[in-house]
Amino acid sequence: MLPHPTSLEFPAALKAAREAKGMSRSALAHAAGIHKVMPRRYEEPTCSEFTRPTEKTMLALNQALGFTSADPTTRTVEHSPPMPAASLQSSNHAVSLCEASIDEIAAELRRRGIVATLTFPV
Repeated sequence: MLPHPTSLEFPAALKAAREAKGMSRSALAHAAGIHKVMPRRYEEPTCSEFTRPTEKTMLALNQALGFTSADPTTRTVEHSPPMPAASLQSSNHAVSLCEASIDEIAAELRRRGIVATLTFPV
């Protein structure tokens, strides 16, 4: 069974399990019922579009890879350290999103090529 998606081990474990089954990313996506770009986003933490699967998607990925809840390799969340909180690269240091200002978040979005409009209630 795959480790919890917040685990540092998750991206590599997903890739290793997929490759061990001889599956392409597209084949895994099809078998799990997700969009074909999602396995890459789950497997590559350095990808600008990196994300973690939802609980529903985790179940689908485990099923697509042939894991069952009775699998002896099941890992628990307690054994896997959480991934670090998302951060922005501000000048020469990282800033936690929890501590970032709206201006810093907007600047990071622009740096990544994302166009966003923020609307605030009056």
